[in-house]
Amino acid sequence: MRKKSLSSTKKEYPKSSTYERAFLVKIFHNEQLQKQYLDSILPGIFYDSQRRLVVYLMRQLREKQIPLTLENILMLQSDNDDQLISFIKRHKARLLEEEELQDILTPVDLDSSERFFNFAKDEILKASFARFIEDIITDIKWYNSYNRKDYHRTIIGKLKAGVKIHDIIYDNIDNHRDQLGETMELVNSTDEYIPTSSQVLNSFIGGFTRGYVDCVGAKSGHCKSSWVDFNILQNITSSKVGKVMKITPEEDAPTQLRRYVAMICKMPTSQMRLKLAKITSEHIAAVKEKLNEQLEIHDDVFKYKDIIELMHTTKADMIYIDHINGIDYPGTGTYMQRMIGNIPGFISAEKKIAKAKHCSIVNLSQVGDKEIQRSDRLIKAPRYWDLYGSSVLFQASRELLMLWYEYKDYEDSIGLMPTETAPTINDVRVSIEKSSFSKLGKVKLYFDPETNIFMDSERSLNQLKKLDYNAPQEELLF
Repeated sequence: MRKKSLSSTKKEYPKSSTYERAFLVKIFHNEQLQKQYLDSILPGIFYDSQRRLVVYLMRQLREKQIPLTLENILMLQSDNDDQLISFIKRHKARLLEEEELQDILTPVDLDSSERFFNFAKDEILKASFARFIEDIITDIKWYNSYNRKDYHRTIIGKLKAGVKIHDIIYDNIDNHRDQLGETMELVNSTDEYIPTSSQVLNSFIGGFTRGYVDCVGAKSGHCKSSWVDFNILQNITSSKVGKVMKITPEEDAPTQLRRYVAMICKMPTSQMRLKLAKITSEHIAAVKEKLNEQLEIHDDVFKYKDIIELMHTTKADMIYIDHINGIDYPGTGTYMQRMIGNIPGFISAEKKIAKAKHCSIVNLSQVGDKEIQRSDRLIKAPRYWDLYGSSVLFQASRELLMLWYEYKDYEDSIGLMPTETAPTINDVRVSIEKSSFSKLGKVKLYFDPETNIFMDSERSLNQLKKLDYNAPQEELLF
């Protein structure tokens, strides 16, 4: 004998979306109702597509004589067989997260008028917004079928209206954010900055700020890439970042990773270049273990728009552009003209990405020709105004650091620098040109070019005694 359809049972049938969830919860938690109705329930009687999916999965479990529990529903959903895929497509549903399933199947106490009112209000709001969206989709299909000239403008207008209605219904307008609460969270959080490898530098600037653009500048060959690689490795091994993406339109990935081999395996870079030291599979395994798949190097992306798109799609905590002078910028004129003309737009796009993703973007930049042509350039550190697009980089950067490897200049022209104060091969100076809410100053680092290690010099460590605040000391973790 054919079972009696639930649709004929007026007492239990969900008359509207307001009662759908309560009805579904009753069946899930009541074994007697399961035996009486579950086999005859058609998922299509439910207005909400996700509830249809729950009913479908409950029926599947009952057919297989498996207990109806949240765990079993999730297990059945994870199988994702052809029949389930077909159901999801037909009903325009999607796979459920555990929290969603709990929300759908958690018992609702509707005994009091207040509880029933709040429940009904929530359900009515969901249904009303869903119907509004259905009307928008219907209108879009109509405009498309008649090939109206104002088709695109109309669609944009309707989509904007949908967003506004959603904000009105769910009271999600930005003005209702608890901005003071966010301020307290920001100030008290130790996650605001991604610290550098230098304790002294962190005492000045805190580190690179999440949600902002920063800049590191230097003359060509003056350690900016080496210093950045040391910082990346130090941050990864100290768990200060989840993932780092480095976009390098000039230097290829193997050349950069040679520095990581030097740092981790303590192998001299000069011997690797002269082929006196060979890398083994054990070295590669040690580097892989330290990096832990947290460093992503893109050395095959050169064009302006592709780099912007790559930054948009990444989930990295830090993004390095090494360096912005090597990007293939669009437009007419010489390469120099295209670069100078596009740097403002590039920086503007970076600022939006950094804010939206709450990550730090660090641009590496060489200094301009005007600095190279300066007669006294070999005995002076570069300044921020020597950078390409200097005013834009200065204004846009939350932190702007300039590196000067004096020994490099001393090698080029010994006669211009007094021998009694000649720099050594281990001296690197970092000048803080700009840092919001902090002091400016100069920091000296000890640099070992053979293993690419940077440490605070004794002179810099003595500076800490004069500061109001000392950052926690960074330990070398590799």
